[in-house]
Amino acid sequence: MDRTESFSTENEIKIVILGLGAVGKSNLALRFTQGEFEEDYNPTLQETFIKSVNVDNKPVTLGMYYISFRNAIISFHFDVTVYLYN
Repeated sequence: MDRTESFSTENEIKIVILGLGAVGKSNLALRFTQGEFEEDYNPTLQETFIKSVNVDNKPVTLGMYYISFRNAIISFHFDVTVYLYN
């Protein structure tokens, strides 16, 4: 599934990854969802990554949203929060 593709919220677990710049938010999400790693630092403000997994033999969509602390005004609920720091 393309990381910019939209998805339904049924059976979705929303994960937010927060952290200062250059701590690896993008690469954490990219590595988990697509098995890739970017060597070059490319600053981004926010992005969404999607991965479908099975939990207890049921399909679940993980929506991974990462946001830098300077943009961390969050107006919707997340199921999991991951903080990255160096």
